[in-house]
Amino acid sequence: MTKQELISEVSKRSDLAKKDAELAVKAVFEAISETLEKGDKFQLVGFGTFDVAERAAREARNPRDGSVMKISPTKSVRFKAGGDLRKKVNGKTQAASQWDDYEDSFTNPLFYAQNQKELKK
Repeated sequence: MTKQELISEVSKRSDLAKKDAELAVKAVFEAISETLEKGDKFQLVGFGTFDVAERAAREARNPRDGSVMKISPTKSVRFKAGGDLRKKVNGKTQAASQWDDYEDSFTNPLFYAQNQKELKK
């Protein structure tokens, strides 16, 4: 999906004029960009988290002649998909599957305590 297609979709789903939808989309992108520029993370619960990863300066070898080169430090944007987005992409419904319950038991101690007997079946 392109930016223009996103604007059209926002316009259609929210009953906004295309110009208003374009302003809304641009405002969201600017907010994300400014937050990341400051070095903070931008989290949309259920959708995902954008953050900045820093790579330290390092030495590498030129594969052609084997000479050592210095690579300067860089920053890049990372995105980690949220649970709801992962479930939608994987075609899972809102009702958690048995595997999701099993997976939750490792990350949520309260879930494990409440469902320990059922998980052993």
